[in-house]
Amino acid sequence: MVASVREPGGRYVRHRLAVSELYVSLHEAEREGLLELLAFQAEPDCWRPMTDSLGGQTLLKPDAFARVGIGAYEDQYFIEVDLSTESRSVIARKLKTYVSYWNSGIEQQASGVFPRVVLITNSEERKGSLVEVCEHMPAETWQLFTITTSTTSWPSSPANLAVITTGAKQRPCHESA
Repeated sequence: MVASVREPGGRYVRHRLAVSELYVSLHEAEREGLLELLAFQAEPDCWRPMTDSLGGQTLLKPDAFARVGIGAYEDQYFIEVDLSTESRSVIARKLKTYVSYWNSGIEQQASGVFPRVVLITNSEERKGSLVEVCEHMPAETWQLFTITTSTTSWPSSPANLAVITTGAKQRPCHESA
C-alpha cells in the first residue's frame, strides 16, 4: 500500500514563506551594508534538544536562528515569526520553554551567550497581545525577548536593529518599532 502524500495547508505555507522572507530581508540588509549575516538556520536545523521539567527529552523549536555581525560585534537571535495564528496560551508555553532553555545554560556553554528571542508579528494589536503575555512572566526573563511588527522593519532598519542589539529597556518586553 502506498502512503498518500498530504499537501501542506495554507497556514503552514504562509508561515514558511514568512520565514523565507525574513532570510531574504537579512540578505538585503547585508547587501546594504547594515550587517553581516554570519549564519542562518531555519527549522528544523535550528531546533535545540533539552530536558523538560519532568526529566524527559524535548526540543526548543524556534522558527529560525541567526548570527549577525554588526561592526565589531556579533549578535545571535532565536526568531519566532508570529502570524497571529497561535493562542496566547500556546505563545506563553513557547516563551516558558525559552526560559527553561535559558535556565539550563546549554546554549551559554556552547556559544558563550544566550541569543535574544525576537518575536516578529504582523500587527500592532498582536504585538500588544504578545507584550501582555510577557507581563505574566517573571521580570528577570523579560530581557530575553524583543517584539517587533514585521520582517521588513527588522533588522533592515538601523533604528530597530539598535533597539534589539543594545537591549533598550522597555517593560514588560523589549519592543521594537
